[in-house]
Amino acid sequence: MVEVKKILACIDLSDYSEEVLDYAITLARMFRAEVVIINVINKREIDAISMAGQHYPELVNVATYMQRTKADRRSRIETLLDSVFAGNGIGIAIRIQAGVPFEEILLAINEEKVDLVVLGNKGRTNLARTLLGSHAEKVFRHSPVPVLNVRNRQKFAAAAERRSR
Repeated sequence: MVEVKKILACIDLSDYSEEVLDYAITLARMFRAEVVIINVINKREIDAISMAGQHYPELVNVATYMQRTKADRRSRIETLLDSVFAGNGIGIAIRIQAGVPFEEILLAINEEKVDLVVLGNKGRTNLARTLLGSHAEKVFRHSPVPVLNVRNRQKFAAAAERRSR
């Protein structure tokens, strides 16, 4: 039988985040596994802040931005866990990383020694191919462990309906 001891839940705080956590926590209960939640601050955001800081150093500071963003994202993830998944009875760790999302996810897979990755169908931009066409697809191609892609049946059907018009 396949042993799943640790699950990586890729959370970008989009509409799919709750569903990703639901699948990850449900599977963790079934396998009696731990969950590591990863959220990645995209390098493009950091680069944009850095460029703004070059022009307006008195207004923009990358270190301050990173500190506040990490704290905000951790707080939002903890709030989601407390409100929706309180008393889940499993070990949960949170990683807030900065970099290229798929690279950070692949790095976390190896560093955390996870056995399964759970990620959403679309990213924060909610453009159909932004995440699946780039970061998620690269995770699928390069992950050394199985990857579960979470979809919401109603959202998926509605998007398919819009595309067929």
